[in-house]
Parts: sequence; C-alpha cells; structure tokens
Amino acid sequence: LVVPEDTPIKLNIESLDVIHSFYLPAFRVKADALKNYPTYVWFQTRGPGEFDILCTEYCGLDHSQMLAKLKVVPRAEFESWLQED
Repeated sequence: LVVPEDTPIKLNIESLDVIHSFYLPAFRVKADALKNYPTYVWFQTRGPGEFDILCTEYCGLDHSQMLAKLKVVPRAEFESWLQED
C-alpha cells in the first residue's frame, strides 16, 4: 500500500470470506473486515517510511502469511508512482 505523506487516508474495507482484522500498529489503527459489511478505517500520515500491516484475527491456515507494508512517500514521488504503467 503506497500513500502520500502528510495526508489523511481513508481505506474502505470488507472481507470476501471470513473475519479479518486490518492492523496498522505504527498508527494505532485496527478494524475488523467482515463479509457483506463494508466499513472503513482512517489514519493521518506524517513523514516518509515503511510500516507493517498485519491481520490480527485468526482467519485460517494461511493467517500467518497475511503480512503487508504501508509505504508513505513524499507527495511528488506518490504522484509520479500514480503515473507509472
């Protein structure tokens, strides 16, 4: 997930199967993702950096594989990234 710095970010979340839990510890953000129940989570970015994203709800055999990164970049770099093919 790539987002610009110094920006409020809103993520719409919903599960396709079981309960998941979107957790962004560096921003103290956690929200459950449920099937057929769209919701959202928001946070405010500051300076650039990379941050862990985890699922904190046991969701099946591959639960431990549900890891991702949030990459916060300067606005100019974000705009350039958007224009890439």
